[in-house]
Amino acid sequence: YEKFPGSFELPVTNISVSSQNVEKAYELAIDLLDQLEALLDVHSKIAAIMTGLHLSSLTLSGQCTYGPSVQIILDTSKIYDITCHLLFNLHSQLPSDVLDGHRTRFYKIFRQLKTVYWEAKGTNFITGQITVPKLPENSPDFLNASCMDNYHAPEANEKQQMEDDSMISAKSMIVDFSEAPTPSHPIPISLENDTKDSQIRQLQYDNSVLRQRQDTIIEEAQSRVRDYENSLQSLHAELTRTKAFAACAPRYEEEVRKLKQQLNEAQYNQRAAEEKAIKKVSSEMDSRLMIANIDIVNFKRKLENTENALLNLKRENTSFSTICISILKLLEEAGDDLHNATSITYPSHLIANALIADMELL
Repeated sequence: YEKFPGSFELPVTNISVSSQNVEKAYELAIDLLDQLEALLDVHSKIAAIMTGLHLSSLTLSGQCTYGPSVQIILDTSKIYDITCHLLFNLHSQLPSDVLDGHRTRFYKIFRQLKTVYWEAKGTNFITGQITVPKLPENSPDFLNASCMDNYHAPEANEKQQMEDDSMISAKSMIVDFSEAPTPSHPIPISLENDTKDSQIRQLQYDNSVLRQRQDTIIEEAQSRVRDYENSLQSLHAELTRTKAFAACAPRYEEEVRKLKQQLNEAQYNQRAAEEKAIKKVSSEMDSRLMIANIDIVNFKRKLENTENALLNLKRENTSFSTICISILKLLEEAGDDLHNATSITYPSHLIANALIADMELL
């Protein structure tokens, strides 16, 4: 990107996004997020080395290892500011769901940067060289465009390296008289006095700078001693708790043993109760099944008897119907005979006897 120098110092951090350059702005946001993640990864590796080797920022080896973190903080603060403006402008041109991945990555980076800056504020080696930026409590809400009005860019600036500048100027003003050639003309007394006065002032300034540096080192050492004392007190407290726990360990072990025994007994009783319940249920089911079988046999017998009775009733009904038909036929025949008998009288008792005989025959 042509607009981005290596220092990430832009005249205007608010990069405009329009429909013509939205794709390039989208890719730029990805590259900026990649750069932030890469810088944070380098910082985490530096912290791991410092922790693994037990290095301190008060030593030369520790400062040599921890030194790149200063530049990382400077660069991340500038890239963070540019990325915030760019994401706000992208959300004004693209749907929110298209930028879900950008927001997720940014929120993760925001939390990591906040932790890095907070830890840096407690390190005199860093605070002595730069002003550590401060991030807000909550990350920017890119879905709400009005949040841009309350946005404040994190500031991380290098402090004046007075010590280095003074050392350079001191070296340039020191005159080596041991190897200086003998001047062909005598040096004026006033010029020699001015040179000595300048050297004296420079030495006094260097002395004050060294005293300030010594005071800073002493202050850092005292702070580190206080940290060590606090850590020692914490270790003593932890040791006291450990000893107390060790003293109570036999009692805890006995309680654990009793609890395990009670648990085993409870599990055994539970299994016994379950087996007993299963046996009881099985016995009851067998009894009910036997009774049900007996009832089925009785029902079958009743059904068979009922069917036989029904068959007998059908037979009797058939016989009764046959008798009725025969009687009706006999009566019809008797009626015909009575109509045909005009001159002969037939005794009634003989007719009755004939009917009785016919009934017996049927």
